[in-house]
Parts: sequence; structure tokens; C-alpha cells
Amino acid sequence: MILTENKVGMNTVNVAKKKLEMHYAKGVKSELSIFEVANLMDLISNKEAVEQMERRSIFFGFSKN
Repeated sequence: MILTENKVGMNTVNVAKKKLEMHYAKGVKSELSIFEVANLMDLISNKEAVEQMERRSIFFGFSKN
């Protein structure tokens, strides 16, 4: 149960932060392009909009069939 709760807690913004931390730690040896880094930074700066979108779309694929 604890493992499941930890996975749920890792939302898009947290994943973006971790990727940027890894990018910073690797420095020149990082595999991320400047566009990928910019996209991650945009996700973090628009945190409220991303989290709101995640909450709304949780049952987007739900079907009664």
C-alpha cells in the first residue's frame, strides 16, 4: 500500500523537478536537449495549471462498457 501511495504522489511536476536535478548534476554530460529542459521548466513554472489538469483528467478514459 505504501508503494502505491508513493507512485501516486509522483505527479508531473515532481517528475520534472527530479529530471532537472539529474540534468544539473550531470552537467555537460546530460542527455537532455535545451528544448526538453525548457519544457520541464515550463511545467514547473505552471505548476498550478498542470496539477489542475491532472485532477480533472483522472477519469478521462473511464467507460461504462
